[in-house]
Amino acid sequence: VSMAANEQSKKPSESRFKQQTLPAWQPILTPKTVIPAFAVVGAALLAIGIALLLASRSVVEAKADYTDLCVPVADSNGTLGVTNCTVANGNAVRITVSKTMKAPVYMYYELTNYYQNHRRYVKSRNDAQLRGEPPTSYSDLEDCTPLITNGPRTAANFYLPCGLIAWSRFNDTIQLMDSLGTAIVQDTNGVAWASDLEKKFKNPPMNAQGQRLTYFNDQDPSDPANWVSFTDPDFVVWMRTAGLPHFRKLYRVIRQDLAPGTYMLDINSRFPVKGFGGTKSIVLSTTSWMGGKNDFLGIAYIVVGSLCMTLAIVFLVLNIVNPRRLGDQQFLVWQ
Repeated sequence: VSMAANEQSKKPSESRFKQQTLPAWQPILTPKTVIPAFAVVGAALLAIGIALLLASRSVVEAKADYTDLCVPVADSNGTLGVTNCTVANGNAVRITVSKTMKAPVYMYYELTNYYQNHRRYVKSRNDAQLRGEPPTSYSDLEDCTPLITNGPRTAANFYLPCGLIAWSRFNDTIQLMDSLGTAIVQDTNGVAWASDLEKKFKNPPMNAQGQRLTYFNDQDPSDPANWVSFTDPDFVVWMRTAGLPHFRKLYRVIRQDLAPGTYMLDINSRFPVKGFGGTKSIVLSTTSWMGGKNDFLGIAYIVVGSLCMTLAIVFLVLNIVNPRRLGDQQFLVWQ
């Protein structure tokens, strides 16, 4: 009796779901349904792909690589200083705009071979500290390894902010000039995400203890005017790590049209890239309704759409040359 009861307990309940008796629809794939489906999907993908590709090709870009044109130099102690490549010095970096660039024009800096996506690098930050909450103990900052403290494990020696990301920030300064050497207005409005500025980054109290990060290596860290603001758009943009070793980060926005011609870039170069075999460039770019210049998405849609259309044509030809009647018994195999 107990075995029968046990078997009875394992039986699913008499519901239509558990007994798999719910109404169901199983389509029968026939040439009349498959061929039009492939043709419609292929046509839609081709239309989307062509639209995306045209939008990408409408974006105007100009790029100047200054890796070898403006190399930071080291002083006698081996500390990297600044190399000023400016109009005044006669060695400004030139960038050529081939077509009219309609406002707004976005200025990016581009780095290559820089692995911001390395696990140890990505983890080396403390979000509570970046929200303006000073740490109270060394254990609070363990995520920032190896840049936590400059000496004994006391609050006065904690790096503020701590971590590899903050202390390796891009600190070149760039100003676009016209052919006459006049500075073109560029601003930081919209450079950083509004959600980051509102919720993720706040300055700590002015009297918070710690070793402050300065904008440049040669500045006095005891002067509050030199401290990097946690809400500085350039700092916030840098702290949002890139997923690939070749990346661009938004630097400035130019809210006027740029006519075709040669422009100059006043660059104070401090950020070294030679040591890790990288490069650094300045990119000027417009945008379209789909964003920046990226041909890949449009090409991918066109390739898949073309494949669907090709399959539709192949199936149509096969159906015409060698048609098969639905449910033809001559194709059945009897054992």
